[in-house]
Amino acid sequence: MTTEQQEEYLAKPPSACCFTGSLHSGTPRGRVEDILELPTYISHPAEGKGNGNIILYFPDVWGLSNNAQLLMDGYAAAGYLVLGLDYFRGDPISKYRATRNDPPPPGFDHPAWLAKHFAFAEAHVEPWTAAVREKFGTPTTRYGVVGCCFGAPFVCQLLATDDVSAGAFAHPARVKEEHFVSLKRELGT
Repeated sequence: MTTEQQEEYLAKPPSACCFTGSLHSGTPRGRVEDILELPTYISHPAEGKGNGNIILYFPDVWGLSNNAQLLMDGYAAAGYLVLGLDYFRGDPISKYRATRNDPPPPGFDHPAWLAKHFAFAEAHVEPWTAAVREKFGTPTTRYGVVGCCFGAPFVCQLLATDDVSAGAFAHPARVKEEHFVSLKRELGT
């Protein structure tokens, strides 16, 4: 990517800092189920503790990692049904690293890996979201969207529709000014 192309981003594409770190440990409570033939982590609130609302989670480059699943379980513990999309389809960055702190192996084409998965995610977030709404939603269900790093643009994409109530992202990547211009709903960071 040229310097000129990078400057159009308010938040740059994922870089070295995105590929390290782990915050949670434990055993996830949810399960993975296919929605539109896309692996989706689903975490339900405890029996009788649900608030009737849904959070859609868009992960970072680590995909539906143990860390991401535990984070989604935390949202479920607060009363939400949480669904996380694996737009990497079993090809997260962890496939190419011995540990979270190791660099990718020699010859790994990081830009090609990112481009392939970003293009796939761009094409599948909206249909996946529609399928989730049809399968799990009710006329009174409210939707929130949460994204980390790689998932931030998809939070903005959905906040530009009338389909969600609010959203938030952390450590955003690939976010441009155009993402903010069309927002119709609240965004937190």
